[in-house]
Amino acid sequence: MELDLKILWAKNVLWTVRERIKNVREKLEREKPEAQDYINGGKDSEAMLLKTELVLIEMQNEIISLNRELNQLAKRNAQLRVAYDELKNELKFKEIEL
Repeated sequence: MELDLKILWAKNVLWTVRERIKNVREKLEREKPEAQDYINGGKDSEAMLLKTELVLIEMQNEIISLNRELNQLAKRNAQLRVAYDELKNELKFKEIEL
């Protein structure tokens, strides 16, 4: 599986788990408001999962940025190789003329 698909899968799993916890917490708040330990635990878990999602998004953005930079560097490297080969050939021709 490609990295983009793995990240998308992980974001989807995190969102799904967070939504399940949210649904259970909301049901507890409606039906058993006295179960504060479970309700607060659910809120804490939701917050941790949300932070994890945000970190994953930040990492994905960093990967995209690094990929762009890598592509630019690869393009520049190719240009420099062409320039190097041209200079090398030019030196060969100058040596022949001498």
